[in-house]
Amino acid sequence: MPLIQILNYSQKKEFESPPALEEKIQKEIFTIPLLMQRELETFENDSNKSIFIALYGYFKLTRTFYDTLFLSSPDLAYIQKQYSFVQSALKQPSQKTIIRYKKIIREHFGYISPDENLKQKLLTESMKLIAQLSTPKAVFYALVESAIAYRYEVPSYTFLSKIITEAMNTHRADIFERLKSYSAHTALQPLELFLQTDETLPGRYTIARFKKFSHSLKPSKIKEEVRTYETLRNIHTSLTDIIRDIRLEENTARHYAQWVEKSDVHQILRKAKHKQQFDLICFVAHQTRIRSDQLCEILVQSVQSAKLSALREHQNAYFLQRQSRSKASIEIADLIKNRLIPKLYSIKQMLISDISSDEKIHLISEQVEAMIADEKEKKPYLDAHDELEDHIGYHAILEERSRKLQNRVSDIIKALEFDEKESDKSLLKAIAFFKTTGGNVTVKLPMEFLGEEEKNSLLQSTTDEPFRISLYKMFLFVAIAEGIKSGSLNLNNSYRYRAFNDYLIDIGEYNRKKELYIKRYGMDKLKSSIGVLDDLRGELDGIYRNVNNNVIKGINSFFHAKGDGSFIVHTPKLEKREEEDGLNAYLPKEKFIPLIDVLRQIDRLAIFGVKFHHHTRTLHHRAPKPNALYASIIGYGCNISIPKMAKISKGISVHDIDYIRTWYLSPDILQEANDAVLAFTETLNIPKLFRANPDKNHTASDGQKFNLSVDSLNSGYSFKYFGLGRGVSRYSFVDESHRLFYTTVINASEREAAYVIDGLMHQEIIQSDIHSTDTFGYSEVIFALTHLLGFSFAPRIKNFKDQQLYAFEPKKLYRENGYTLLPVKQINTAIIEEQWEQMIRLIITIKERRVTASQLLKRLTSYSRKHKLYQALREFGRIIKTQFLLNYIDDISLRQQIEKQLNKVESANKFSKAVFFGNSGEYFYATKEEQDIASNALRLIQNSIICWNYLYFSDLLAKEKDPEQQNKIIHALKNGSIIHWQHINFYGEYDFTENPIEDEFDMDAIKALSVSMIESKIEK
Repeated sequence: MPLIQILNYSQKKEFESPPALEEKIQKEIFTIPLLMQRELETFENDSNKSIFIALYGYFKLTRTFYDTLFLSSPDLAYIQKQYSFVQSALKQPSQKTIIRYKKIIREHFGYISPDENLKQKLLTESMKLIAQLSTPKAVFYALVESAIAYRYEVPSYTFLSKIITEAMNTHRADIFERLKSYSAHTALQPLELFLQTDETLPGRYTIARFKKFSHSLKPSKIKEEVRTYETLRNIHTSLTDIIRDIRLEENTARHYAQWVEKSDVHQILRKAKHKQQFDLICFVAHQTRIRSDQLCEILVQSVQSAKLSALREHQNAYFLQRQSRSKASIEIADLIKNRLIPKLYSIKQMLISDISSDEKIHLISEQVEAMIADEKEKKPYLDAHDELEDHIGYHAILEERSRKLQNRVSDIIKALEFDEKESDKSLLKAIAFFKTTGGNVTVKLPMEFLGEEEKNSLLQSTTDEPFRISLYKMFLFVAIAEGIKSGSLNLNNSYRYRAFNDYLIDIGEYNRKKELYIKRYGMDKLKSSIGVLDDLRGELDGIYRNVNNNVIKGINSFFHAKGDGSFIVHTPKLEKREEEDGLNAYLPKEKFIPLIDVLRQIDRLAIFGVKFHHHTRTLHHRAPKPNALYASIIGYGCNISIPKMAKISKGISVHDIDYIRTWYLSPDILQEANDAVLAFTETLNIPKLFRANPDKNHTASDGQKFNLSVDSLNSGYSFKYFGLGRGVSRYSFVDESHRLFYTTVINASEREAAYVIDGLMHQEIIQSDIHSTDTFGYSEVIFALTHLLGFSFAPRIKNFKDQQLYAFEPKKLYRENGYTLLPVKQINTAIIEEQWEQMIRLIITIKERRVTASQLLKRLTSYSRKHKLYQALREFGRIIKTQFLLNYIDDISLRQQIEKQLNKVESANKFSKAVFFGNSGEYFYATKEEQDIASNALRLIQNSIICWNYLYFSDLLAKEKDPEQQNKIIHALKNGSIIHWQHINFYGEYDFTENPIEDEFDMDAIKALSVSMIESKIEK
């Protein structure tokens, strides 16, 4: 049975090689306990002892035994020196001796060797994981963690790859076998539609129309997309029983659907009939979900656009009508003060007077008639005031836009299928009514979803109609859009708009495997909410005490209390801005380094090219041609575009570069290529100069706004950056050594906080110990999640002194202690304890990477105060936020380090602007996937240049013999930034050699051209 490629060459080599260790770690893991030292004394020679200690230390750290032929020389040298062994070349023990050593070490730690029992356990687990996780690589590392949790030695690469290959083949064979039983089923017949020639586009197949999605908000384009979706939805509905019976999971469908999207029809037709059907079923299932999400996005954005334009018009009208409003208000005030109130007072006096009842009635009637006359006199002003009333005017403008919005979203609402079990019943009722009446709503309208103000507005018609139907529809569209965003409306077939609980690990699986997950991720301290809260209570009280004592005693000289109870915290500048550093003086001046040379050199050293594997991951596909790969990276990363890059490049064909784009480029693959460069950079010595603390890595993230030159649903409004236009935000993560370790492109109007966890969870190479963002990356829920996931979160919060502090104890207790900094509210521990299991279930879901943290957070935070889990996380986050704020006030070095790290992100953003120069720095990719490909290609270029700079300065230091000059270079490095790009040539070279060129123009034809004669012929 041929094995599938799970890890590429460099990943396999890394898995089978001992980890690189710093001296501190060497001392910790290579220290042998007393009992084992006695065992060690029985060994024949120092060589065997050294090998045994190395095997022991590596196993202690990784639960893995490595080939004794490839043990780390620095580690062996350390062991020989530490134990005073004879320092000589090692002699390999016999295989029998090595087996004995491994047995001793396993028994000491309580582990056993991989056996048939483990194989069956992992085979069962991998069958489940294949359906849940996106790649074989993710399954591979999950099995490694499972083996350790079962207290087995980590199996070999071959052992695990055989299991995964067998599981994948069995999984696929089972699906095919079940599908064959449906070979004559009528539900499969519509699949033939995709493989037929398209009558409207000769030479093309029908499936081509279903591969592309328009991001336009034009009504004609939207209607076309709705028709395409309805075709797919109907086919998908007819296939429901088959999809359920063959147990087709989301990730499986996505993988094979993406293959169909990349392939041409001839590649599909070459397969056996049942395999064709399987591929097309996956395609339909995937496209139904993704188009359902995209139609939702169109609906939300169309409603948002209508609301914003109505709001702008209303604000403009409100401003222009200020004089009329003022005049109306003066006249109404005069009516009430000078006419109505005196007459009412007069009526009151009449009622208590001694005159007869008939006289009272007569006099009061006169006063009432006078009041009515006064009201009629002022009626124009009263009517004008009503028209100018805030919500009434806004609703009138909304009503005017109703028909235009109906043209965009009515068909979408009729086509979408909502989850009836997990959606707001009042909204579902209104949607069902809208669908059954074909959008022609008239009487008996469901109004339970409306507020009182909206209900009243519907009855305030200025026309002959008793009810404002157009306004009702507008309210309905707004409610649907807000329901989709908030999670009160969920879809059946969707990736992004399902109910929150659908994204969490199944509750049954969680209960069965909770202990395994707890061990796998080292979460023993989180088992009990009471224990965690007790620890935090003690820590928080201690921080309050220490910080306030430092304020009271004047130790914190940067804290200044103000008379109104507020305060100021001064943070002195730590250093010059990084762009003012002196490294530029040492960079090459005589020549510019071509970007292609940088990529070639870094690829030769970091071997990032081997990360680019074919989409199918099978071994028979050849590696991509290096030059075509580099051209593709530059085409995307410099924003030149792939078609243009193919046309302006020599030495590669259009086919080569297009083949790379189609089959070898994806955000995940580019992430792996970036990781290879980051890992190589880590082996260099100079990057460590930038670490404030050698034992901690401070990372940071920030967004950078970009315009778009195409319609894209992955875009949003930001008046500050785009005016009335739309754009995206590229959210990037950087560590202290300036290495960019994660990037994603998001809607410019989205809050960045949801994406912080995504970047922090990508820890294959960069380990983040403390992470900083600006205010847009912060929320109390993020404080909670980062703490539970094992990170320290240290954002720069705007107006942080206005943030509320919290405590476990009442405020008066702290006031009695004479504290300056006091909590505002108490922590609600009851909600945390109540929801603790759900909090741990959420954390395990994130750690298992079943779904991105951003997807979970977007659905969770949409529920806001209605969701108890959200409330519990927010409450828990307030504890962690309070700890941070107090430490931030007390620790000047923390404040300075946060500022310094965020400056590094700003420097990286300037760098990206310089590299991403094509198309005036505007994205011309509509889909999020292609936007992410471009951003990760850009990051690969940036990381390669940073790595090249590190190599350049390493070489400069190694060749410089003068210690004084070496110290100057090191000083410049410590006080500067490695991010420099002025010496890199991004733009290619101009060829001024006198090579003969072919004439582009036919000058004889041009001279004979007469425009007037052409125009006269057209007129005739």
